[in-house]
Amino acid sequence: MAEKKDDIVLSILTGRLLEGSVILAVADNGIGMSEEEVRFLLTDSGRLRKRGSGVGLVNVNNRIQILFGKEYGLTVESEPDEGTTVSVRLPAVPYTEENRKILEKGHIFNREEMNGKER
Repeated sequence: MAEKKDDIVLSILTGRLLEGSVILAVADNGIGMSEEEVRFLLTDSGRLRKRGSGVGLVNVNNRIQILFGKEYGLTVESEPDEGTTVSVRLPAVPYTEENRKILEKGHIFNREEMNGKER
């Protein structure tokens, strides 16, 4: 996350279960970003980037959505001089010994399986 001059930057990691999804978020009180910068973070835009290639967030978001659907993925919220929050929404797969074994083999649960309707 961003760095603030002459201040301590705090980062907070949270996790919660909400309506069948797991939401993990990292928030900081750094320098934040403008609406325009946030809007372009998760797109394949060809604009010049300040640091790095700029494709990491796009790739992670795309992969999550390919595996689980458009309702899952990354969101970014930010305010200049206030900080940034990056969240990832993933489907909540109930922990059972059977599910653990299935996941360890690389199986990705489909929507019906995650809702307990099949398997």
